[in-house]
Amino acid sequence: MLAMAFVVVGIARYLSVADFGQYSFIVALITGIMTITHFGLQQIMIREIAVDRENAGTHLGNALLTRSVMLVVGAICILIILKVMDFRGVVLLAALVAMLSEFLVGISALSKAFFQAIERMELETIVAAVFYATLLIFIYTVFWLKLGFLWIFIAIFAANLVQLIVNVLLLRGFVRISFNPSGIFQFFFADSFLLGIGILMRLNIPRVGTLMLKFIKGETAVAYFQASQSILTLVETLPVAITIAFLPFLARLSRSDEGAFVGVYEKMFKIFIAISLGISLCLFFYPRVVLTLIYGEKYIASIPALRIMSVMAVFLFINLLISSMFVVLGKQRHILVSAFLAILVSLTGSFLTIGKYGFRGAAMATTAAYMTYFLAATYFLVNLNLGFTVMSIWKKSIQKPAAAAMVTAALLGTHQYLFRSESVLVLLAGGAIYLCLLILFKAVVAEELFLIRDVLFRRNKPAVS
Repeated sequence: MLAMAFVVVGIARYLSVADFGQYSFIVALITGIMTITHFGLQQIMIREIAVDRENAGTHLGNALLTRSVMLVVGAICILIILKVMDFRGVVLLAALVAMLSEFLVGISALSKAFFQAIERMELETIVAAVFYATLLIFIYTVFWLKLGFLWIFIAIFAANLVQLIVNVLLLRGFVRISFNPSGIFQFFFADSFLLGIGILMRLNIPRVGTLMLKFIKGETAVAYFQASQSILTLVETLPVAITIAFLPFLARLSRSDEGAFVGVYEKMFKIFIAISLGISLCLFFYPRVVLTLIYGEKYIASIPALRIMSVMAVFLFINLLISSMFVVLGKQRHILVSAFLAILVSLTGSFLTIGKYGFRGAAMATTAAYMTYFLAATYFLVNLNLGFTVMSIWKKSIQKPAAAAMVTAALLGTHQYLFRSESVLVLLAGGAIYLCLLILFKAVVAEELFLIRDVLFRRNKPAVS
């Protein structure tokens, strides 16, 4: 997460505001289309390998074959769109390099998912360390030599190539890849099709605003929106890492002890609420400090967007957690419906607000879309008949962290009203106050933190009492 922050910050600072907007548009366009290649493969593969390691090679092989086909389909779609949109010159070359990077990312993602499924997180960490070290070296070489816009995409492509090579070398020591055509249909079309469509829509929620802003308001508006959105994207890496680490453990637990399975989710829900509320408070009350520290003064205009999107941190955490439960239980259709409603709100909201409010409108529409996903997913969660109710979720997971957050918000709001000041020191003091209140209200207890620790840093079975 820290390395990725250096990359995003470096690119935003190195490029002009307009060029950063152009960069963000290309990335949103290419990755938005190539999300069709995700197809739910990683989550399904992790789930299946976690409970059937004897056939891990076949599951991996089937996933690789399916993803390769989808990558070709995605590339064809991109080439058609680039032709229709009349991309030319450096912008066209940058888009083509970004497309090739997505090929490498797609294959590497399956390799990392295999390591997650067999709970060898240290191998994934090695791959990630090599990738980010290489990426930082390549990117900052581009900055140092002042090579320009296109070479940023080339540097990212080169780092992804190194990552793929390392993944292949590590995989050779753990699995022999094989194929089972009937398994491809059973797991990666019948099982992952709905999940894949749902993930495609969920991942494209923030990209709707980026693409509409480009055509309605131009690159500068894209840059200001993306400055805020990128911060939330960096925040999202934390719950993504935790939910992926828990997925194999929860897949096995769901088939052996439903009570313990529900208990683990309740603990994770409360921890996610506590963390995300703290992040939301930070972004809402101190957007100027955050933007200045990360991007510098030229992105101060993004303050309203970041303040609007600050509440998104909560929805990012909880949406990922509930979605992981649907994957484990084989309820992919709930992700599809939730994502469809969310993308519909994003499209409608962006269309209605961007013309008048610009990047602020995109921020409002994106936030409303994530809230819609949360409400729909929570509705489906309550109707799974696992013992979750709106009241039980509130009492067990939300009430105490929310109380700590409200008291902290009152203190921070009073301070800002009286002194009209923002600083790193005040931001850190606010974080310390919130942490103390979490402890005082017993919002998060040691048992819950030990559970997270055991799954993330140990390979022995954690306690789930």
